[in-house]
Amino acid sequence: MASAEHKTNLALDQEAIRAKCFHPTGAFIEFSKEEIEQSIPERFEKIVRLYPDRVAVKTRSQQLSYNDLNRAANRLARAILAISEHDQEPLALFLEHGISPIIANLAVLKAGKFAVQTDPAAQRSRTAHLLEDSRATLLLTNEKSYSMAQEWATEKRRLINIDDLDSRFSDDNLGIPIPSTSPGSVRYTTGSTRQAKGSLKSHRHDLHTVAHFTNYFHICAYDRIIMLGRHVLGKETFEALLNGAALYPFDLLEESLAALAQWLIQEQITIYKSFPAAFRQFVGALSDRESFPKLRLIRLAGEPVYTTDLELYRKHFSPDCVFVNAFSATETGNIAAYFADKNTHLNRGRVPVGYPIEGKEVLVVHDTGKGSVPMRPAKSLCEADFFPPATGRDPN
Repeated sequence: MASAEHKTNLALDQEAIRAKCFHPTGAFIEFSKEEIEQSIPERFEKIVRLYPDRVAVKTRSQQLSYNDLNRAANRLARAILAISEHDQEPLALFLEHGISPIIANLAVLKAGKFAVQTDPAAQRSRTAHLLEDSRATLLLTNEKSYSMAQEWATEKRRLINIDDLDSRFSDDNLGIPIPSTSPGSVRYTTGSTRQAKGSLKSHRHDLHTVAHFTNYFHICAYDRIIMLGRHVLGKETFEALLNGAALYPFDLLEESLAALAQWLIQEQITIYKSFPAAFRQFVGALSDRESFPKLRLIRLAGEPVYTTDLELYRKHFSPDCVFVNAFSATETGNIAAYFADKNTHLNRGRVPVGYPIEGKEVLVVHDTGKGSVPMRPAKSLCEADFFPPATGRDPN
């Protein structure tokens, strides 16, 4: 077991690296515990009042300010309420990658409903399962996907074409009181080995996750955050939009890795998030001539992170950029994080999953299910806690 001095040095090293994880402006407003006890629309509308003209979402073909995004979501929310009268019912998004599902998700929440996301490009069997399992009563689609969406319309599941809304719907805020404990989304697993399972998330759960991301990585309104995945529910979208930051959806299935590098540079992206596999492919396609001076944070999650990934970061990115291995789960949200910079050197093959974040207790359980070892708070945690000798297993 490591000495007390070694433990202290590890903790201080992590704190020192995390202290560098700020936007160059130094701007940061803490996401307080009190603000978790509200609805997502309430927090979002506060951000709209603070930053109405700031860019909220931008793709290659479209850009919306916070005010524009809010007004579009309000109109759609009223269209939803015109035909969907029951409280807290599930609605499905059937929209391709881009700004449309972000507008639709906000509209669903503003209407007091909760969303499940389906993908027009997904296998038919998966879409059928998600719609049946979630019991969605309404399908939100657009002109591009409308003909495909008609296959899923039934007597109990109606369609709304978000590109064809009645002009009579107001774009003012609805002001519907929504408790923080209300459901906000159903997030499904990938279902790679069996049928996908849904996990119901409340507004409070998503706000709690966003608060952790905000406070750990000091997200501010000057940040520009890339979104590589197609999933828009929960933290993927709101880590940016509940902080006044700009969100940049980028579809890896439609564009090349070389285009991703150009997009990061052109749009001066400050925060990169992805699976480690996507990061390896992206960096592997670089020509060594690219420079990312504005990128301040690389956050990888969802798969094991290796020291070779850390070496790729050290080779291609600036000393002002911090590298993070984040550990989370669909059911629990953020669990732990490990910070690294250009001076971080690890001997083992995998990068540790790091220290438990504030408010989370993590237990490392033996193979027998007995003798759990608590992972202590960050200031007293040591490397031995990541890899307990009793199990010899990497928590990654």
